[in-house]
Amino acid sequence: MSPHRNSYSVVPHETVRTVHCRCQTKLNFPGTYQLMLFYYRVHWFQPGAGTENLSSATTNKERQQHYLRTVAMSGPTQLKSRSRADYPYILGYRTRWNDNDMYDHMNNSVYNFLFDSVINTYLIQHCGLHPPTSRQYGMVVHSHTDYFASISFPACAELALRVNRIGNSSVAYEIALFEKGVDAVRAVGEFVHVFVDRETGRPTPQGMATALREGLQRILVKARQSKI
Repeated sequence: MSPHRNSYSVVPHETVRTVHCRCQTKLNFPGTYQLMLFYYRVHWFQPGAGTENLSSATTNKERQQHYLRTVAMSGPTQLKSRSRADYPYILGYRTRWNDNDMYDHMNNSVYNFLFDSVINTYLIQHCGLHPPTSRQYGMVVHSHTDYFASISFPACAELALRVNRIGNSSVAYEIALFEKGVDAVRAVGEFVHVFVDRETGRPTPQGMATALREGLQRILVKARQSKI
């Protein structure tokens, strides 16, 4: 599988129908599809976001186009310049023989396993999460990865974690994968959790637990608040 950029990184309102179809065929957890669709509608497409330099007379369509151009042009370039100093939490990982695929590099699917692992390691060790019994748990509603270079067994990887946004029930993590001894970043991904009640599978009006929020705020790099 060759490296690629997941098309879900930016979802304007008119493409929500596409997300709707893809989610409906892949997700079977009660309420997951509705929660994910709501998240995309409210959180990812805000008509004024990224358009501070446009006049008040600019149409909404022009604002959308400007927003998408800005993200497409600056996003990957900024991510490619990431260094370890940009992340407050780093976890080591020794690659395994079966991480490699037939192209002699770590398969794309392994990145998601590693990103999920570093996030949950932090939640367990620093946020009071106990997966079998905690009253809340994080449901992944969005993820994407930008790949810049490959890594192969037997290299050692370093997984760097930060939080970019915290909302009432949601948190957006950024994870970078570095190869030990190499400065350049190999890949940068984003995971978004919505913390839900174990009994209902839905977010609570009170939002995430205090211990979770306090732990996540320790690695919050840029204070950007969300309404969900």
